[in-house]
Amino acid sequence: MNASLALLDTAIEQDILSVAGLLESSPQAVMDWYHAVPIRALGDETAAELVCQGRGSAVMAFLWAVIEIELETNW
Repeated sequence: MNASLALLDTAIEQDILSVAGLLESSPQAVMDWYHAVPIRALGDETAAELVCQGRGSAVMAFLWAVIEIELETNW
């Protein structure tokens, strides 16, 4: 992987972790989710695996959809 792709993955990862922080109760819960919880809607792969595959934008779209559902449910 070249340096620019590595930087892009790091930026996407940080964005994902920030958005996931809106849904999880603690930084550790965010990291646990990112590395260990398969996302059924995205082929049962973790967010970390998806980012490594270049599918970080799909993870972001998933997270924003979850936030939208949460807002509709809680309002």
